[in-house]
Amino acid sequence: MKAFCGHLLSSKTLAEAAARAGITVRMATRWQRSEEFRDIFCGYFRADDLAIEQMAKSLSGPALAVAGKILTDPDAPATAKVQACAVINKFNIAYMRLNQLEARLKDLERKYAAMPKRGQS
Repeated sequence: MKAFCGHLLSSKTLAEAAARAGITVRMATRWQRSEEFRDIFCGYFRADDLAIEQMAKSLSGPALAVAGKILTDPDAPATAKVQACAVINKFNIAYMRLNQLEARLKDLERKYAAMPKRGQS
């Protein structure tokens, strides 16, 4: 079940996540209704993840500022400017991917919340 939860976060569809975890879509759907699944799935977003995210956010501003200074410094060597461009590009790509993952997660959470719980019809 843990593998399926991990694959669900990185897959585009439930079927893809199920296939990657080696289970059927029917089993995946059944697992999603269980309390165990909810606990495992939500466990991916506990305090450790938040602490890492906060540290990355606090350090990214100064890092980008340094890269920006190098990029605009007329005396900086061309290789340093190219490296600064690469750093800024990688940051922008990572930021866009993070936003896409966040949107996907919110969509999955909405779908999960809308699913009928055991004993309810």
